[in-house]
Amino acid sequence: MYRSSYNTMVTRNYRRDKLQRQLEEAIVKNELPRSFINPNTKLFLLTPDVKEVDAFAHPMSVTLSTRDDETVFAVDTRPFLKGTKDNYGIKDTMDYEALLGRALLEISMFEDGDARELYLAGDAPMWVFVNWLANRIAANIGLDPASQIELQIIFALHYVGMHGFIGDELSDSERGRVATRIGRVLRLPVDKVLEIWGEWMMTGSLAQTVNLAHERISSSRIKLLTPAMILQLATGTSGWRGAHSREVVGIALEHAPTWHFMVFAASFSSAYKRSTLADLLYKQYKDKDGLKSYTKSISLLVQGTR
Repeated sequence: MYRSSYNTMVTRNYRRDKLQRQLEEAIVKNELPRSFINPNTKLFLLTPDVKEVDAFAHPMSVTLSTRDDETVFAVDTRPFLKGTKDNYGIKDTMDYEALLGRALLEISMFEDGDARELYLAGDAPMWVFVNWLANRIAANIGLDPASQIELQIIFALHYVGMHGFIGDELSDSERGRVATRIGRVLRLPVDKVLEIWGEWMMTGSLAQTVNLAHERISSSRIKLLTPAMILQLATGTSGWRGAHSREVVGIALEHAPTWHFMVFAASFSSAYKRSTLADLLYKQYKDKDGLKSYTKSISLLVQGTR
């Protein structure tokens, strides 16, 4: 499980030391307002009058060394706001709300220690993840039907691993519950899920998931699967829009809060109605209570009011 947007394959090489020092100084000096969605949250905003902090694209955690190493979060909302710390307005609602929503879901995962609450919110995010990625990849590289089913299971396991509660000490009963859920969502036998899973430890890393696919799937075509190929397919077919959209999609492949925000936004916001996620959700879950329950649960987290 990757706790930060900056730990994933597409962002891990970003240098953040200088930026985090700048953010800590600005927060300690009380130069940044807290999110007005919930003033008690640990989320700070950068308004256009902040000049001494470099630009950054994704939610960032900051450890405050002068406050007993308290961890807070910051988002660079300067491109989407106008005005100053004490009097600012929103000029780009879609990108502003997306950045705050992603940050608040990341904060909920940080506070809980893992993303189990996101995992338990509903089946839709797993179903979309598998049906978008595994099925397109299978078609692109020419997998036979049996191998495609195995790839579906592997991507479902990757999805579960993104949430961070699959550890060495996973009990047989919890392992059974995870396998049962995957079987139910994908309409596949639980025994087949357990067979593909084996003793493999899933962490939500694309590189690890590709290794599992190479090990478990006998088709020679599976050797065409690489992390870079998955990333290229995802960013090229998502239809996602907004600031840094391709990078956001890449992050979402390994970072549960970002993925859940995308599914949440695609499920109700007209801004994303042309995305692949919205198309899949509309076809599978239109007017179904399962999706409504999911969006309600995520909405509470996005609003910081759970």
